Order: sequence, then structure tokens, then C-alpha cells
Amino acid sequence: MNDVEELLTESLHGRAAGAVDGVALLERARSRGRSYRRRRRFLAGTGLLAISAIVAVGAITGTALWPSGGNSYGQGTGVVGALPEATGEPGARAEPDRVGTDVNLVHFDAPELTRTARHYDWTSGNGYEQLEVGVGEQDLVYAAIGADMTVLDSLDRQNEVGVVVREQPVPGLWLRVQATDDKLARQVIGALDLDRVQRIVLPFQLGPLPEGARVVRASVGFVEGAYADGGVLLERARTDRMEVQAQYAPGQSGSTGRANHVAGDRQAFLYPGQDEVELLGLKNLHLSARIGKGDHQGFGVPEADLVLGAVQVATEVENISTWPETLTR
Repeated sequence: MNDVEELLTESLHGRAAGAVDGVALLERARSRGRSYRRRRRFLAGTGLLAISAIVAVGAITGTALWPSGGNSYGQGTGVVGALPEATGEPGARAEPDRVGTDVNLVHFDAPELTRTARHYDWTSGNGYEQLEVGVGEQDLVYAAIGADMTVLDSLDRQNEVGVVVREQPVPGLWLRVQATDDKLARQVIGALDLDRVQRIVLPFQLGPLPEGARVVRASVGFVEGAYADGGVLLERARTDRMEVQAQYAPGQSGSTGRANHVAGDRQAFLYPGQDEVELLGLKNLHLSARIGKGDHQGFGVPEADLVLGAVQVATEVENISTWPETLTR
């Protein structure tokens, strides 16, 4: 068992041995907000909601259900042990100025964390790269790198619980780690690999973009080692934003019965508020363009149609080897 696994196991066993504040646990779960909601479609379809419920009950009743050392998820159909390596690309330690310059890449890795995490998300954006890791059923850990600590401090996170450790591993590169306590934060820092570069991949690839638009952020998330959700954020003139996102929807048949709209020559569903267009006919995948939800404003339905009409989807959502190698073509 490695140091990180020992610490996570010790932490969870310690919680299980003592009294747990159910109200605090509920509030912490609620604070995960967006990430939790967007994963429910995946969890419900695979039966993992039941597993999550059992683990939560185990924590409340004092039974340690997290396995010693954690589960280890290997490569295979429907399972992703790691993102594809970007061979030949220099890591964050060697060339820190490349961090946050290409949304297709993350210039670090943390295999000891992701191998045993219940869920994790990789994000590459303008000037930063971030890993969010769910430890057990309660704790969230964040590790972000970039040239500007102000940017790292401003990133979107589900909560601000715990401690923040800031370091400069090499000149020109800042590291920000947020965890429930200093001991865990230090272990996370020790688990980071700043020499390995990974490609962010998704089960879809964009074609032509609206005039003036560019991809400014990409993210991909996994639950129990399997793809759960991910997407890209398009931006134009720093004010207009469109999110193209895909959630794993096991059991979705690919029916077009709800069609009330056409994107290119594809059947689609236009939401009543004209704030989202969903591409229909996809098996096991919910793919849509958000143009009027939250801070996704400025683009119109015709521009969402342009994007969805040209998007290419992986032949097998569950098999990462069929996914496009780049986010755009």
C-alpha cells in the first residue's frame, strides 16, 4: 500500500470509528452541487447510486466499507485507468510556460490518487490545469497548476473546506492544493507527477465553430474509473459562451421520438426556453449545447445547430480506444 492509499484508508477508518454528524455530512454532500447532479444520470444507469448509498450509511453507522488500499481500475472497455499519454510532450516541470496553453493537454498526473478515487475530473483551461478528486464519499481534493496564483485561487470549486497549500515547484510554475487537512494536502503534493503529459479526450469531437469562437476549457470526469461526463466551453469576445457537454447515459436507446428540431441534418430537441439543444439518436450518450443556462449566454440556436450538426461521436462510448484523439478537427 502506498503512502497516499494508507492516508486515505486511515482517514476513512478514523471517521467510521467515531460519531459522524449526519447534518454536516448532508451539507457537505450538498456543497458538491454541480458535479453531483451532473453525475446522477451515470450513477443511476449503472447501479452505482446503490453502492454510494451503502457507503454513506456505512460511514454513519461506523462500518468501514472503503477497501484497504482502495480499488484499482485498469484499462479496458468502459474503464479508464488513465488518460492517454501525450508522448513527446514536455511536462510542467520541464516547460512550465506550456501549462494552460492547450486545452487538449494536462501537463501533470496523479496516478496514486486517480487509481483509487471514487470520482475525479481533469480540466484544462486558459492559464491553468486542475484535478478534482473525490476521496471516499465525503472529501474533495483539488490540485491546480499554472503561472499565476491569482488565476488558481479564482477557479470554480465545489467547496472551500479545509486547508490550501501553495508552492512553487519550479520557477514560473505555481501549485495550489486544497484538502481537508495539511497532512492530506502534503501527501497529495507528493503524489503529483509533473513530468507526465496527458491528452484530455472525450467521446465526441467538434467540427467547424461559429465565427470568432474558440475552445477555452475542456474537462472530463470519471466515476469508479468509468467515463461519466465531460465537455468543452466555447468563448467569443470574452462575453459569449456555449458549453458542449456529454453525459454517459447507459440504457439510452438512441431514439429520436422527442425530436422537435433539426441541427444540420440531425434530429434534435430544442428546450422550451431555447437555452439548450440536445442531439438525439445517440446510444448511451446525452450530448447537448447549452447557450442560455447560467453564464452560458451570447450564442444563439443557429450557432448551436452549427456545432451539433457537425459533431462526430465515438462509435463506442464505453471504449476509450474509439474516442477521437483531439477535441476539434
